[in-house]
Amino acid sequence: MRQYLWLAVFRWIQTDSIANAWYQRKKKRDGGRSSRAAVALMRKLAKALYHVGRGATFDSSKLFDVRRLQLSEG
Repeated sequence: MRQYLWLAVFRWIQTDSIANAWYQRKKKRDGGRSSRAAVALMRKLAKALYHVGRGATFDSSKLFDVRRLQLSEG
């Protein structure tokens, strides 16, 4: 299961701008250690998958404080 979450996280970073922005900020805070940021995203993804399994729709903006990420619109 851990391997599938690991692979899913890196695909998620490639396709979702919110997750990518959070990952980049977390990696910078941790001194460039990408594995720590990836594990933190794995934890967030596992929580989200639990809720999706119970019927909720997946929305990245519910997992992150989007206001603090300062994403450019467009």
